[in-house]
Amino acid sequence: MEIGYAVTFETARAALDPGEIRHVTDAVMKLQRGLDVGLHTLPPMAWMSFSVNQNAMRIICHREGNDLVLVHVGPHDKAYEWARRHKFRRHGHILRIVRTEVVTDEREETDVQEDRPPGPLHDVPDKWFRRLTIPEGLYPVLRQLPDDHVLSDLAQCLMPGLGEALLELVTEPDNWSEVVNKFLRRKEEEAKSAVPQPTLADALRHPSNAGAFWVPPGETALRRALEGEMSAWRVFLHPSQQRLVTKHAKGALKVTGGPGTGKTIVALHRARYLAEVVFADDDRPVLLTTFSKALSIQVEHLLDQLCDDAPDVRARIQVRTITVVSQQILRACKEPAELLRDDTVDRCWDEAMAFDSLDLSTNFYRSERRHVVEPSGAWNATQYLKVARTGRLKRLQRAQKKKVWMVLEKFEESLAKRRGGDGAALAANATRLLRTGKIESPWCAVVCDEVQDTGASQLRLLSALAANREDGKTRPNALFLAGDGYQRLYSTGVPLSRCGIQIVGRSYKLRINYRTTEGIRRAAVGVVKGIDVDELDKADEGLLGSLDGYRSLRPGARPETHSFADGGAEAAWIAQQVAAHSGTTLILARTKNYLGRLQQHLLDAGVSVARMGPKDEVPTAAATAALCSLHRSKGLEASRVIIAGRQGLPHRWHGDGDETDRRAWNRSESCLLYVGITRARDWCAITGIDADSLT
Repeated sequence: MEIGYAVTFETARAALDPGEIRHVTDAVMKLQRGLDVGLHTLPPMAWMSFSVNQNAMRIICHREGNDLVLVHVGPHDKAYEWARRHKFRRHGHILRIVRTEVVTDEREETDVQEDRPPGPLHDVPDKWFRRLTIPEGLYPVLRQLPDDHVLSDLAQCLMPGLGEALLELVTEPDNWSEVVNKFLRRKEEEAKSAVPQPTLADALRHPSNAGAFWVPPGETALRRALEGEMSAWRVFLHPSQQRLVTKHAKGALKVTGGPGTGKTIVALHRARYLAEVVFADDDRPVLLTTFSKALSIQVEHLLDQLCDDAPDVRARIQVRTITVVSQQILRACKEPAELLRDDTVDRCWDEAMAFDSLDLSTNFYRSERRHVVEPSGAWNATQYLKVARTGRLKRLQRAQKKKVWMVLEKFEESLAKRRGGDGAALAANATRLLRTGKIESPWCAVVCDEVQDTGASQLRLLSALAANREDGKTRPNALFLAGDGYQRLYSTGVPLSRCGIQIVGRSYKLRINYRTTEGIRRAAVGVVKGIDVDELDKADEGLLGSLDGYRSLRPGARPETHSFADGGAEAAWIAQQVAAHSGTTLILARTKNYLGRLQQHLLDAGVSVARMGPKDEVPTAAATAALCSLHRSKGLEASRVIIAGRQGLPHRWHGDGDETDRRAWNRSESCLLYVGITRARDWCAITGIDADSLT
């Protein structure tokens, strides 16, 4: 039996305890193997049901022939009540689960309405309605439809193909022309002969359903998804992303978008497409890279699931951090490749400062290297003396710049003496080897996720890895970049063109947030409101940021905010929230010390706590609370998220560098809270200690 499942099933399954999840998995796997699980219809409803755990729980599903989609799971009576309140709608290959009753709690309904996103057809211009042969008087009516459920009900009453086309306008916002042309072609075909109805299995796999339905690729992937691996769902491709995966690019391709728009998913599928189709005849593998070890572990795990059905393709994709990529290039050429520890780098600065003759601080030189040398690629005296120090408050005459360079040069010599460097130095040295032809790129193509936290030196390395040896230009389809400048926490923003990456005409933006509710999205965007548009997010040479047109599909309330007299009271409230809800709550804080104190409070309260480190995956069902820092939360998501210690954001600026450094610090602190809030799918709370209690 072909089995798929809906996001409504995932939501219901996530609310179960670990033992119940195991029973659900066993029941579905028995069904998949053709064993008897008591599958029966639920008249007068169109649903079917089968038992879990000796009839204590039921799974609700929809079946057509030998194809079946799971839509809900829960205790017997509640599961049947859910079935009475929902219907399965099908419009050609477009599938929807539609509510037949609305929320009755006035307070809850008010909260949801406050942050309800615009209607699904709100932004569709007149010309597309006109081309769909819709009467002009209906345009305002269509734009006022509140959600997909109402649109789906309306689609039942429209001529064949028209309702399907309207739904596709929602799921493919950047591809309206193709949607309309497909509708017109279908009308022509229907005039000649009957168009066959697609099977349920075909419909489940259609891109227009990708945001709500999934057919796991094989028995192993099905079991992983049923066992509650949140990441299993995330490897699926959504409709607004699909065209970017297979797009032919004459050079580099860039994709931006807010949290939850699926940039990582696109990057994963792009890597597979390049390995499987575009560069299938190239002996070299595809490189999938990101800036941190923790993220590379997550990406590798997701890639394993995506390629579960194609092990040969998986073998052709290598996952590496950019630092490891630098080291691999350097070691192949027998050059120093050690990534030096922070304390060793500090000693290198101490040695270099012995040559300071301008009575400047170490932080000034660190900042000069970060904001002038690295972004401009000025790694020798000639280049440094020519480069403009834009944005730096302290002005330097040419003679002074020579003296500054002496310190910077001595620092690089100290790194080399220790047979290595920091990430920037390693990347710069590896780039030099590629550009001078001492080594060819070991990879046929490069896909970089979370590119916003990739520094200028690393960007130049990516450019060199994807460049033609003859003219230095990026090879067709050889470089794919995905990121969100508003999530930049570590690096300094720099135009891609300054790093040898030209993306004019090949820059795309994902707008639909499939992760968070509209209320959570609005709160997160409010945190970064007023922050300058990041270099990464500029549309070619324009000033449109990645958050323009950014919206969520699901309505929902804003994050709750709570203040307490002290840390003990805050932890007690958090413990109550964790205990009152099944599943794992993700708890975030700004510093490790704050997390440590909170962890002890929760343990004392009898809460099962897991402290997540760099190599830990998304929270498992074994713990009711998972703790990690806001920095570590990059790449994670959870149904319920609590951000504790709000009084510690923004964290106090503790450096004495240039004003440029201070502005970068303040920007990253705002972005950090933005990242934390957008980890939440359904509910978020932000807690802290009263200001009066801190004085």
